[in-house]
Amino acid sequence: MSIREYSDMVNRESFADILRTICVERGWELLPSGVNVKHADGRHQVIHFELFDNREREGVRLTSMIGEAKGMSYEQMEQALRANMNLAHGALALHHDELCLTETLSLDEAEAGEIESAVEFIADLADMYEKILFGTDRH
Repeated sequence: MSIREYSDMVNRESFADILRTICVERGWELLPSGVNVKHADGRHQVIHFELFDNREREGVRLTSMIGEAKGMSYEQMEQALRANMNLAHGALALHHDELCLTETLSLDEAEAGEIESAVEFIADLADMYEKILFGTDRH
């Protein structure tokens, strides 16, 4: 095993450990490929995690689906793209046929507070967009 492979394995295990701890502390449901964040108003939002290599660093992509893009009107898509310009971090994107909110973190630099903050940010904002744009709570 190379040094990079070992480092990547340690980073993945550390990320998983941090995520388990955060879920227990926050009352979030840990899923096989993400987290189900339950909001106080009874709504919820699922955040999916995908590990990826970005040149010399391993990263994790956090993604939460918002709604079916093909069902969006021109005005809804325009509203979403205008909102995208004002995001502090992360981005609205298309994942297959779904409008989603996504954010990436570097695994070797991500700390517990950053991971928790990113999950909460994506969950809150994606849920708000889902409610405003689609009037649903499917994701």
